[in-house]
Amino acid sequence: QQLDIKYLPPMFDIAKKIRQNYILKKITDPDRVKFIPNINDVKKIGLMITIGEEGEWNIVYHFVKAMEKMGKKVNIIGYQKNGIEINYIITHAQTTICHENGDLNFWGVPKEGICDNFHNIGYDIFVDLSNENDFFYKYVALKTNSNFKITYQNTEAEDDYDILKNEIYDMSIRGEGPMDVKEYLNNIVNYLSIIQK
Repeated sequence: QQLDIKYLPPMFDIAKKIRQNYILKKITDPDRVKFIPNINDVKKIGLMITIGEEGEWNIVYHFVKAMEKMGKKVNIIGYQKNGIEINYIITHAQTTICHENGDLNFWGVPKEGICDNFHNIGYDIFVDLSNENDFFYKYVALKTNSNFKITYQNTEAEDDYDILKNEIYDMSIRGEGPMDVKEYLNNIVNYLSIIQK
């Protein structure tokens, strides 16, 4: 009796998801110390983005420049999925780009050394600007050494709630509909500005 090939991809997808969940649980640190800093005390910021629309990159770039003018060091890690082409240049020197094709192993984990420039730094805050729920983003967020991790939650998307997000992030900024990057970043700065020193 021959094996029906059309049933193999779903089996592989299920096996991959099980393995990815195991990897995430293995790197979760339940003893991580969390600390909410005032924006004036923040020295190092880590940003995680999806490489894609130029308009979003421009907003992120202007935010980075504003933070650097305030004396803060900003590092960016970006994820470029297969089939996504860009017609602009990423000009920020402290940016690491991971390409879906070539920089990840079979399980979706970045290959050794790919993310070292980003992960070898301890951040005061880490901001997830990806607005996505993929394994790559969860993996990078968990591996990032940061006192305070922030993400966005779309209250209108049923699939945006993820129990693991509560284990990864210290704060979710909620909004109705897809993330408005400029408003999201402004909300983070405003929130951190009212934290007592």
